[in-house]
Amino acid sequence: MHQVSCWKRVYERRLRATKCKAGTFAIAGSSKCTPSPPGSFVDKTGSTSAKPCPAGTWSGKGAAACTNCEPGTISTVGSSACTQCPAGSIADRAGLSACTKCPPGSFANKKGSKECTKCPAGSVCTNGASEPTKCNAGTFAIAGSSKCTPSPPGSFVDKTGSTSAKPCPAGTWSGKGAAACTNCEPGTISTVGSSACTQCPAGSIADRAGLSACTKCPPGSFANKKGSKECTKCPAGSVCTNGASEPTKCKAGTFAIAGSSKCTPSPPGSFVDKTGSTSAKPCPAGTWSGKGAAACTNCEPGTISTVGSSACTQCPAGSIADRAGLSACTKCPPGSFANKKGSKECTKCPAGSVCTNGASEPTKCNAGTFAIAGSSKCTPSPPGSFVDKTGSTSAKPCPAGTWSGKGAAACTNCEPGTISTVGSSACTQCPAGSIADRAGLSACTKCPPGSFANKKGSKECTKCPAGSVCTNGASEPTKCKAGTFAIAGSSKCTPSPPGSFVDKTGSTSAKPCPAGTWSGKGAAACTNCEPGTISTVGSSACTQCPAGSIADRAGLSACTKCPPGSFANKKGSKECTKCPAGSVCTNGASEPTKCKAGTFAIAGSSKCTPSPPGSFVDKTGSTSAKPCPAGTWSGKGAAACTNCEPGTISTVGSSACTQCPAGSIADRAGLSACTKCPPGSFANKKGSKECTKCPAGYFSSTLNSIECTPSPAGYFINGVGSTSYNPCPVGTWSGLGSSACTACIPGSFSSSAGSSSCRRCSPGTFANFNGSSECKPCPPGRYSGHSGASLCELCNPGSWSRSGALSCRLCPKGHFSPAGSRHCIQCSGGTFADREGTASCTMCPPGSVAEEPGSTRCSLCQVGQYAPSPGSDKCFDCFPGYFTNKTGSSTCTACPPGTRSSIQRATECIQCNLENNLSYRSGMSICDECPEFAPTLTKYKCYDRVNTECSSKDGISKTCRYSVDLNVWSYGVAYADGPGRDFLFYTFSKTVDIKKFLLMAKSNARSSAENLNFRCLPSGKEKHFPTFRRYNNFECANAQAMEVTPKPYHKVIIMELAFFYKE
Repeated sequence: MHQVSCWKRVYERRLRATKCKAGTFAIAGSSKCTPSPPGSFVDKTGSTSAKPCPAGTWSGKGAAACTNCEPGTISTVGSSACTQCPAGSIADRAGLSACTKCPPGSFANKKGSKECTKCPAGSVCTNGASEPTKCNAGTFAIAGSSKCTPSPPGSFVDKTGSTSAKPCPAGTWSGKGAAACTNCEPGTISTVGSSACTQCPAGSIADRAGLSACTKCPPGSFANKKGSKECTKCPAGSVCTNGASEPTKCKAGTFAIAGSSKCTPSPPGSFVDKTGSTSAKPCPAGTWSGKGAAACTNCEPGTISTVGSSACTQCPAGSIADRAGLSACTKCPPGSFANKKGSKECTKCPAGSVCTNGASEPTKCNAGTFAIAGSSKCTPSPPGSFVDKTGSTSAKPCPAGTWSGKGAAACTNCEPGTISTVGSSACTQCPAGSIADRAGLSACTKCPPGSFANKKGSKECTKCPAGSVCTNGASEPTKCKAGTFAIAGSSKCTPSPPGSFVDKTGSTSAKPCPAGTWSGKGAAACTNCEPGTISTVGSSACTQCPAGSIADRAGLSACTKCPPGSFANKKGSKECTKCPAGSVCTNGASEPTKCKAGTFAIAGSSKCTPSPPGSFVDKTGSTSAKPCPAGTWSGKGAAACTNCEPGTISTVGSSACTQCPAGSIADRAGLSACTKCPPGSFANKKGSKECTKCPAGYFSSTLNSIECTPSPAGYFINGVGSTSYNPCPVGTWSGLGSSACTACIPGSFSSSAGSSSCRRCSPGTFANFNGSSECKPCPPGRYSGHSGASLCELCNPGSWSRSGALSCRLCPKGHFSPAGSRHCIQCSGGTFADREGTASCTMCPPGSVAEEPGSTRCSLCQVGQYAPSPGSDKCFDCFPGYFTNKTGSSTCTACPPGTRSSIQRATECIQCNLENNLSYRSGMSICDECPEFAPTLTKYKCYDRVNTECSSKDGISKTCRYSVDLNVWSYGVAYADGPGRDFLFYTFSKTVDIKKFLLMAKSNARSSAENLNFRCLPSGKEKHFPTFRRYNNFECANAQAMEVTPKPYHKVIIMELAFFYKE
């Protein structure tokens, strides 16, 4: 129920007397007027008692009226002075009876305040606050706040008394109520204002704490998990592109070394047959490959290759590869040949020619020899036969009249006097009486009449000597008679015929002219034949020598064949011409024969000379051999020089090529000099075709290197073909022969370029990412107690550290710190820390306080004082009308009804005198009598006079408002809108539970005030009142309005009602 005032009803005795003036009174039987005591007043003459000053007013002695208390002060009923409102409460206008606590979010820090001050930003003010309380770190408050707001996730408040939270910087996070943001762990990141860190997606990393963005893994590395701290080097056999989350295996035909971003095609001459390969394999001998091959291809028949070939080489003429996939050519066996490069099979040597082992062309058999198909040697013609042409397939029998020995290019005519049959290996002498008068006869001829042959094997019949005659077939002459003569060969004596002579008379025979002479008929002497001609015995004329022979002087009987190395190309030649250079002339040559390519001849030669090794003859009829140019070579009898293979060289006139020494190369065929390998490359074998670039991690700085030198420790070479090395940058190191520098792992560093190792961070320092050039001191609030730290540990809550700390120090009593603090924070007023190393201060429980910052314990409030909420920094005195008799109280107890406490900080209440119909309520500071004319409901209970305010707008209806306690007002409206339409409607200033109502007054009306119906809204609860008393019970919960209507409908009277409610 609401609080009410009580008063004592005083009855007036009706006596004749002098009325007392205002400000004085007299009880019955008084002889003088008594001034009203302080705290009361007498406002009328003739008063019998003084009235207590209403609450909110005061008076001195003898007052005719009470004076309103000034704003900031209050008074209870009957006060002789106004009391200042305690700090934390106000009286905002004059004439108030109670101080109003400052609502949450405001404060009053002085006694006697007229208004509450809005709580400043950064502090909070609870209900009735006398001072703002600064918000602890981790919380903040806007102006007018009653509670500190924890910093929302993703923000922090690092100072007490903050007015707002700051967003966590990128790379950090916080939960609710954070005093500091926490760095994101390596592998995670955050944006500004994050409440949690996000793991880096696969393929990217955060390599140290406190990062705001993930870094993609560089080419050649990967990260296959979310939240990775470092990238993993791409494994050999796979490649990793920029930002790779998984290695990609290289396809067949390609390979990769560890840390690659691209697959390398297998170089020509090698292959990669599996996915994920780390290197290429050389193609086996007999196969080849181009760039990026998954398999090697067999060399076609007719071609070969060595190990690691990028192309197949045709077999040279004279050799073959008879199937695919061979590594070496096979020479054609004797009796066969291959006349083209790249032959698949050998061709049988044709008849008439021979083929030696590895022949590139058949060689025709010379005259005198022959060969059947498939021969490796020419067969000499057998005796009695001949082979007169080169390239013959068989021997011919010698014709009758000729003969031959073994290997004859021609048959030899049987000498005169001999004969032969077909195929004879020797000639037979003619019997006496017969002759073979010329070479090459197959039968002997009997000597004709006039001649004879007296020996076997006669070449000619001897003319019968002069003086003699010879019959047919005569073996001996018959002498002529003297006086006659007969020329030789006469069958009868006759004059000497031409070609003979008789130089003496009485000759017995005519003498033929000697060979080399001639005569006419009846000659006494014979004449010598001219040079170039000859004659046989008994010639009547001389005969010209055939081509190929000569008669070099007069009087010769036979021509002489031109000796080897000379020729005579006309009949009747007197001398042989020297065979010209480039040609040869055999015995009896009539024309020179040009030498074939591969051979030559000087002037006067009878045989062609094969070109010596290291030279060649490329034209027929050559007079000399030319030396092979530098870069080529030849064997004996070469028509052309062969280029030196790659890796070999030659000088002018070489018969063989020389391998290039190690450190140099010949990179193509036909070179005359080796090229020194340039710096950055090497050749470690003789006969190298190409220089190999120094691999990564190795170098050569000079020409002609046979090996590369590894880069020294602390240096690296990241490419092939290097001539020098580079120092590893700070933050990295390398060992001997390194192709890349290795970043110092977290917890280590290298401070100078060219380091061969990393040093561990000393205690109190750290390096939190790969490749550090120095260690940083641990920031305040963190520490590192060991060497090699990659992160500094956060100081535990309740401890702190300076920069570069090896350990954290505990906060002293009365102080606290969150995790990672650089200093300890004093506990604010109202909180305490009773031990070292406290993570947070504990709020003093209600009834106790910690008045000073940095308290180590709470003090109990004394009797008569209280601390209503946790975390109080001072105790409040109990207000008058309240008390507490225990230490450590959180509330004061209202004095029970019928008692009072008139002082602040009361420890007990004093009993009121209940004989005088005193007010019956709790929390009294003085014992009040019920005021005059106020209703009394029961003994010791009374209510204030009901306050009423009325107004009329149109003169027909009236609006009034009524309040019992100046708290809840009821608004009543009476409507007169025609017969049967009148009703009353009351609204309440707030929702209340109605207990009863008081009939204040009713106006004159044409109809009765009885028989009315009350309906409570919005519940709709109704109660019918046939008649009314002064107090009428009607309970209705959650009432907002009340409607009053007559039953049956008729005009209702105007009633003034005051409703009582339950608090």
